[in-house]
Amino acid sequence: MQAAQTAAAQQRAQVLRQIDADRLGMAKACAAKFDVKTAPDNTLADLASLYTEAAQPDMAKAALNRAMLALKTMPESDRATVLLLAIQTGLREPITAERNAGLENYVNSVDKLSDAVLDQKFSAHTAMNNYYAMTTSMAASSSTPRGSSTPQRSSRQSSARNTDRPCWAPTSTWPRPGPARA
Repeated sequence: MQAAQTAAAQQRAQVLRQIDADRLGMAKACAAKFDVKTAPDNTLADLASLYTEAAQPDMAKAALNRAMLALKTMPESDRATVLLLAIQTGLREPITAERNAGLENYVNSVDKLSDAVLDQKFSAHTAMNNYYAMTTSMAASSSTPRGSSTPQRSSRQSSARNTDRPCWAPTSTWPRPGPARA
């Protein structure tokens, strides 16, 4: 029984690898039909997503860079999508202070948009919160003294927890105006 389950799992894994390889091949073939330099501005966000799916990060970045130049002329929903893609793409880049500052600028730009794009705002904050949670978790696990199971908190971690807003809440809109809560 165990051998049959192992064989089935291996066969499933092989089929999934083939599906992923086929998906990547189709995405690359589709992406090859477009030129980031001549694509219309209103297609750049979708083109960046396609390049990301096709495992072509340099082309995705080129599409996003061009989209960022056209950002002011785009409808708000397209601006939010471009900024969210810029955040998601930026999170895949090597970690540097400049990268993080750029990501925070993108989040601030998303925050300035209306609540008509609340889904993109939430996704942007979720992506950044996941990144910060991961780095905080990694920092906490590396700061655990040998023989201790309790991580030592850094001053940054402590101060991040002493805030009057949830970590996912945009700083520009918290607290939200409204009726007082009991």
